[in-house]
Amino acid sequence: NLAMMERENPQHLLRVKESTQEAIAGVRDLIWVLDDKKDTVRDLLARINQFAAPLCEANHIHYIQYTADNFIDYKLGKEEKRNLYMIAKESVNNSIKYASCQTIELKVTGEGKKIQFVIRDDGKGFDKEKIKAGNGLKNIAARAKEINYESSITAEEGNGTIIELKKT
Repeated sequence: NLAMMERENPQHLLRVKESTQEAIAGVRDLIWVLDDKKDTVRDLLARINQFAAPLCEANHIHYIQYTADNFIDYKLGKEEKRNLYMIAKESVNNSIKYASCQTIELKVTGEGKKIQFVIRDDGKGFDKEKIKAGNGLKNIAARAKEINYESSITAEEGNGTIIELKKT
């Protein structure tokens, strides 16, 4: 409505464009989550790479993915894959926005059938006592708990941030 009323203000059209792009991305994510043919770690990592690689490249950040061979075809449930994807998106976005990092790494390993995801950046880190906990860190913990993963966030000023997710 504002764009129609104030045609000379390009900011309104820019907001409409951004909102539309976010809505389209959300629908694409939903379709991907519901696709039963794309339920392995390989598929999850491909989807994360599709999101993270261009963002990292645009911000001059080196993006690395590593998966242990025994987990590449590990099957994920719909909620598990959705929450792991959302955690990865939140983590990558946080690293890009706040860490001033040069590298972001996503590593999938584990022991036996206990899969583990580690998302690490080499940025400036933070002191948990000094920051106001925002929704991002709370969402990561809540999403992990929802899919029966233990989560931990390790951060130290000057030493980057590590987010670990382990299947319980």
